[in-house]
Amino acid sequence: MRDVNRPKISASPRRLFVILACSIFAGEAFVMFLLDALPPLPDLEGALLDSTLLSAIVAPAIYFFVFRPLTSHIAEREQAERALRDSDEAHRHILAASLDGFWLTDVEGRLLEVNATYASQSGYAREELLGMGIGDLEIEQNAAATAQHIRRIVAAGSEQFESIQRRKDGSHWHVEISASYRAARGGQLFVFLRDITERKLAEAAQREYSDLLAELSTRMLSAQESEKQRIAVELHERVAQTLSAAKLAVENTVSAISSGHGGSTQALDALIAPLQAGIRNVRSVAVSLRPPTLDDLGLLSTLRELCREYGEKHQHIEMETSLKVAEGDLPQALRAIIFRVVESAFNVLAEEEAVGRIALSLSIDPRSIVLTLRDDALELAPHSDRDALAHPYLNARDLTLLSGGKFSVDAEPDGGATLKAIWLR
Repeated sequence: MRDVNRPKISASPRRLFVILACSIFAGEAFVMFLLDALPPLPDLEGALLDSTLLSAIVAPAIYFFVFRPLTSHIAEREQAERALRDSDEAHRHILAASLDGFWLTDVEGRLLEVNATYASQSGYAREELLGMGIGDLEIEQNAAATAQHIRRIVAAGSEQFESIQRRKDGSHWHVEISASYRAARGGQLFVFLRDITERKLAEAAQREYSDLLAELSTRMLSAQESEKQRIAVELHERVAQTLSAAKLAVENTVSAISSGHGGSTQALDALIAPLQAGIRNVRSVAVSLRPPTLDDLGLLSTLRELCREYGEKHQHIEMETSLKVAEGDLPQALRAIIFRVVESAFNVLAEEEAVGRIALSLSIDPRSIVLTLRDDALELAPHSDRDALAHPYLNARDLTLLSGGKFSVDAEPDGGATLKAIWLR
């Protein structure tokens, strides 16, 4: 705390000059008056006495009005400089420890100071950055736009905004910038930069996922309508026609019995074939909707039966099945999804005449359930991983993603492709 009783050096050099001049004049006048009252002295003794008395009289004035205030002023100045150095050192430590990047720039956009965090984030050395300007790092703004932006910050005093910058290796990164203007030293900008690249990537992934869900929902509604249409056609073309034939046979039999003609037994026997065909058709439709073995025997038995039927229907295809999982380890809600994914993949491969081998694997580990299906002939279209309509396993992919899983299809070096669906436990 500053001492209020400490003498202060005069703020006016003119006043100090007047005080010193008056002190010397008064002292010299007093000495002359005193020498005049004394007996005459030799010149040397008179001069020594004159200078001694004048020094004795003027020295207190010089001490109280010049020396003492000057030493106090020097001490205060040194203390202030030490405090300023300590403050600057503290600020440097704070900036060095900051997780955000920092710039100090002039109003022309030249970097005057940067911290180690920004140097690390940008990939540049500190010495390289100090020779650069904002325009050398910004991607979205040219020199004219940067100058206009700086003028806007100077006028407003501060601003927060987002930008994209270029690293030394040429890659881009997103930053959130907080800039404030100080008019001292010709005008300076204090700029803090926070790396928000991960946040931007997460937002982009979320938008992509939302778009994907909307697309999947649309396609699933379309698939449901197609399935309803298929069932309706199957009921009409197969079941309805079979029942119509059975109805006609019943009418003929009733007519024959009513007229007393013989052959009723033969007529009743003729009903058996269309009725059995109708039962088979109804059972086929029911199985296509949901295999009863899925509820009665479980997923593993249903998959083995599916592979057996597929192998019998496509005898040129070699089937390999590896189901290294216990039925109880599979979530109930996921069993039908896994079956539909495999069924959908089999339907895709059934259209590939060159397929000669299919290997199906279902395994489980402490973290996930993994379904793998590999063939030896499926050819992937270019960019099928990014173009949903070009995806070879479109329906299987949609089912996996909608159930919370991850789906991928990779080409094999020796031909064919491997489907992989993963669900976290």
